[in-house]
Amino acid sequence: MDTEERLNIASRPVEEQASFASVSMREGFSEWLKNGNARKYSAEVILSCMDRISDYAVRKKISMRSLWKYQDFNTFKPIYNKLEEAKLLRITDRNTYKIFVLAGKLYLCFLEEKPWKAVVTDNNASDEEGNIEALVEQVLKDVPALIPQDVVPEETDASFQAPLVKQLVFRKEVDWSLLNNGFTVPQTAVDAFCSNVNGEVLCGNSRPITLLVGDIDYTVTLSNVGFSGDLQKQLQVSYSASSPIAAMFRRIFKLSYDYFAEREKSGSGSGQAESKEYAEVVSISPDKYGLICLPLSKGAQDESSNYPSSPDTLPLEYTQQHSGYGNKYDLLKFWLRENNSDSIQMTFSEIAELVGGLPPSAYKHRAYWSNSDSHPFAVAWMAAGYKVVECDLQSEVVRFCRGDVRNAYTRTRRTTVKEALIEFSNNYKGEVKTRGEIIEKISVEYGHNENSILPADYEIGLSNRQPKLFKRIDHGTYLCLGYDTAQTGITALSRTQIDGYSLISVDEKSKVIGIVADKFKNGFRMSSSIDFERFKNYYADEYGKDFQYDAERLHYVLSNEALVFDDRAYVYSEDLSDTVRVYLEQMNSPCIYIDAFYNKFSDELYAFTIFSVDMLRAFIEKNYYDISVKWDYILLQEGTSPSDLIKDVFSERETWSFDELQERLPCLKMDTIRQTLNGAEYYRVDKGTYTHIDNMDLPESEGLKIIAFVGGKLQERDYVTANELDLSKFMNLNPHCSFAAVRDAVFYKFLSNSYDKSGQVITRKGGKLRVLDILEQYCREADAVSFDEINAFEATFDPEGRTHSQCLIAGHNTMVRVSSDLFVSDGNVDFDVARIDEAIALYCHGNFIPLRGVTDFSLFPYAGYQWNLFLLESYVRRFSHVFKYDVRAVNSANIGAIVRKSFEYSDYDDILAYALAKSSVRLSDKEAVGDYLFNNGYIGWRNLGKSESKIIKSARELREGTV
Repeated sequence: MDTEERLNIASRPVEEQASFASVSMREGFSEWLKNGNARKYSAEVILSCMDRISDYAVRKKISMRSLWKYQDFNTFKPIYNKLEEAKLLRITDRNTYKIFVLAGKLYLCFLEEKPWKAVVTDNNASDEEGNIEALVEQVLKDVPALIPQDVVPEETDASFQAPLVKQLVFRKEVDWSLLNNGFTVPQTAVDAFCSNVNGEVLCGNSRPITLLVGDIDYTVTLSNVGFSGDLQKQLQVSYSASSPIAAMFRRIFKLSYDYFAEREKSGSGSGQAESKEYAEVVSISPDKYGLICLPLSKGAQDESSNYPSSPDTLPLEYTQQHSGYGNKYDLLKFWLRENNSDSIQMTFSEIAELVGGLPPSAYKHRAYWSNSDSHPFAVAWMAAGYKVVECDLQSEVVRFCRGDVRNAYTRTRRTTVKEALIEFSNNYKGEVKTRGEIIEKISVEYGHNENSILPADYEIGLSNRQPKLFKRIDHGTYLCLGYDTAQTGITALSRTQIDGYSLISVDEKSKVIGIVADKFKNGFRMSSSIDFERFKNYYADEYGKDFQYDAERLHYVLSNEALVFDDRAYVYSEDLSDTVRVYLEQMNSPCIYIDAFYNKFSDELYAFTIFSVDMLRAFIEKNYYDISVKWDYILLQEGTSPSDLIKDVFSERETWSFDELQERLPCLKMDTIRQTLNGAEYYRVDKGTYTHIDNMDLPESEGLKIIAFVGGKLQERDYVTANELDLSKFMNLNPHCSFAAVRDAVFYKFLSNSYDKSGQVITRKGGKLRVLDILEQYCREADAVSFDEINAFEATFDPEGRTHSQCLIAGHNTMVRVSSDLFVSDGNVDFDVARIDEAIALYCHGNFIPLRGVTDFSLFPYAGYQWNLFLLESYVRRFSHVFKYDVRAVNSANIGAIVRKSFEYSDYDDILAYALAKSSVRLSDKEAVGDYLFNNGYIGWRNLGKSESKIIKSARELREGTV
């Protein structure tokens, strides 16, 4: 019996635990069947069927665990229902499915009856209690990470047993979403999860629930994001990236966070950490769930405890359980890293108080103060990102004893001038600072030399048109702009413009903005002299004096303080900025197609004087520094893209249709979804239905065999066909996928780094070959080849052995077809081009004739083979100086036309229109039109398909002489 099963049993009533402490569910079910409960099939057949179905359920992610681990009727019933509705199982293994329909019902009866209760008697109650205690001890020994150590006292009491009553709902691998936004409840765990929710969460609705991490409660949002008409619930637990719970997860799962952050930085996607960390969700009470963190690093587990938010004292339980400086330094390191404000500069006395006092020897050697120090406290301090400052040891010790201690340690997160300037300008955005103030602040707080601060690269001027950090508004005076990560929206200003802006006082600017906001609701027209005169009148009425600046100065103020769009300046209140942000958050998506957002809130935005999508884009870029607009998407969260959202949806289930994705992700553009599904990681499994490569079972062991096979084949020749690969095991493991999807996924995962693929043909990198290329090479190397031979060769490139006329194209491109069944090399024929063209001209009096129009070859000079329509087609295709061959599609039925090279036309449909125009056929009779073209050898079918109306219309215009 494994640990999970023991935990499950330990959470049951005592009478249920006693029996199943030593007897597994499979054994209990077997005994129950043998006691006269087996029906139609023997107990052995039923158990064998349940074993196979259990493996199938886990493999298909219908269940996260073996069916034998379900010991509750209500928990197993939803799993049984899903398996009963599994159409693929019913089709691929009908006999097993048929047995399971009965076997599953019997197991439900078994769970409902709970026959193990009968073995419990009052006489052995004391023994049972001993068994339970032993079982609990064994469980804790097996899985210590499941129960936080800080809540387990040394004595076994009620508080000790409390964690054991938490019911495991599901286990989740740590991914980028968990560390930033939340997680999706797997379909196999939805019923168990909902059983702990007060009331039903309807489609499109949400409600707050509580997550307990360590001993801290966090409020999060539970949403049902299923689309209308879908009976399945699709539950998501969400929180913001800046929330305390997200920060806690990033601390606990630091290994995964560092891995994902590096991948995001390199642009290689989120993916999954090679060394996986996990979190287990357990139910505690209605609307409350516990999240047990299982990081790889034990230090990370310790960090999930509730550490102090100030350096005054250590946690009592920590000092009771641990001794020695090492543990105290670990705690200090954690505290320093989490409280990373630049204002934290601690004195020696504060340090000593925090760690409970330092031994006198700590102050007696200079190494303690150097960067090369090996003392554990200094190591912890430096590892937390702080710099150890060199100082005079003797004077520092004396000052420490007096209690007059200067700060000896400073935070040094910013290692470059640029980082310091970015933080400084963002902190003082909108404020005017002198060069001296900036130098003093950065040199003191960030440790940079005066000469390295404010180089020309970080100023705005005529020679630097890129948006930077500061704008020089006077000699030695700068306006802090903040760092524009999108590098848009700030333009270069001339010396006059800068002076003009700086000469207007702050009070005067405030008056200007107030009048524009109040009197020009629909915008101030920058180029309008009428609006400027209106502004001056409003100013004089409001303040009893004339506006003393010209229009150009007013424009400078508005260019910086207002949103200028389409020659109009708009002033918006801060409340509007907050309101639009609320609307954005209501979309419940970190990526929002800007058109979709505008259309949803168009009435509200119009009332706010935001009249178009482009104006909305300008508004966002002007008012938010944490929100950007890229690729027509509003990005509320840095590092998130529409493709990330689509990939996250595919983690909910294996396949999605395009229509379902549209309904599931209404904030995304349809073209974005379509383009993403055409990417290398997505594969079509049916018409309009796709899967992601992560949802395909592609074992490495089989992949290595494929790699070895391809490498060996390419030693023998220049290509390998996908038909030659043994994909049978991959197909068996992915019955929901088509052959083409499996083939392409196997190539992408195992071969794409070293090889190229074109259709079915795999070659070395840079040596792409088409099937047509291979067929043409085959023909060039042959003196003669039959149609059947080359057709059969083409069939080897198709998974189903079909041909697509590529062999005919290859034959016509490289050889001469002398009969219906034979192609020969050019050296086997001898064409007298001039005489043959003269003979063709006797038949082609106009610009073209159908190939079948040549009915007599008596005037054609002998060319090595007897003349026929196949030989004539080959000649016209490649050798004639006067004529060329044209046809809708290559064929073996002598369909097509001989056309003079001097005749100008667009495509073969024009030939058909001219042929109809010259004929006497009634154009209003579509059947007659089709018969005429078919009987004369212009087309191979009696209808013209989609081009019929266009061709008949052109023919009619030619007859009437209107073209």
